[in-house]
Amino acid sequence: MGFHHTLFVRQSIENVEELKKYMYSSKEPTAQGTDAGTPSTPPSQEQEGANTPQSKSTAMRSTSAQPPFPLQGTYGEKVPTKSAIYTEGVRNCLNASRLSAAKPQAEGAYDRAIGQAVPLFWAIYIAIHGYEEYAQIGRGYSNFEINEKQKIIATIQKSPTILKQTNQKMTKDKIQEVMSEVMSGKNMGLSTLPAFATVYNKRIIVILKNTMRIDISSEGAEDTIVIRKNNKGMFVPDLDANVGIIERETYCFHQIDKPLRPVSTYKLDELVGIAGLLEVPYENKKKPELYVELVQKCI
Repeated sequence: MGFHHTLFVRQSIENVEELKKYMYSSKEPTAQGTDAGTPSTPPSQEQEGANTPQSKSTAMRSTSAQPPFPLQGTYGEKVPTKSAIYTEGVRNCLNASRLSAAKPQAEGAYDRAIGQAVPLFWAIYIAIHGYEEYAQIGRGYSNFEINEKQKIIATIQKSPTILKQTNQKMTKDKIQEVMSEVMSGKNMGLSTLPAFATVYNKRIIVILKNTMRIDISSEGAEDTIVIRKNNKGMFVPDLDANVGIIERETYCFHQIDKPLRPVSTYKLDELVGIAGLLEVPYENKKKPELYVELVQKCI
């Protein structure tokens, strides 16, 4: 539903912008040859035969000043003011956009929505299958998500130890937590990434705050998908990501729930290198102080 709503809002904004152009480029509409609301008189022969440059330019202005969308309001015999046209035009723009959003989208229509933030499950799905296949699901998004998650759980239940093939530390209790989180609903969290990486056989990179990443992979992963988390807790598939640049310019978490190793395992120079990636000032700081600041930055 959020995907269709975004398309509707964008189309509505474009329609209203066109209406604004009309509003600011044309004069107040009046009846031909008279004041608003006054019956006009038939033109004389001289007026009919007039073909001067001035009359041509006037005709062109009157033609170009037509509202960009048909007005459905009833004004009686009075010529509507620009304010009335604007109000009615906005209403019709919105109605037209609602009708457009309710219809099946044509091929390529979802290209406009690339970059749309979605829940984690759908970000993973789009990153693997693409926006076109996502759009073809139609109105059955909820049922599709439930069915897909059930397949993932069924695969793990047959062989729970497959999650230990990832680069994350997985205990029996942790595996149970992951499976519960997968079926928890729409607020599925980052702790579920090992399940998707294993079942889909993918390396999954989630970029956080543009400077750090969670990097989950399983043995024999076929390829890599990249997802970016925004500041509202939603996710954006990055279909054109450069993995090499991401690896060089972002800090990789030690574990999903543990950004750094214990402080005793680091040398000061290592922490300084991490601080450079996370854009944390490190001059004249001792190792314990810098370590605490880095942990806080990763939260």
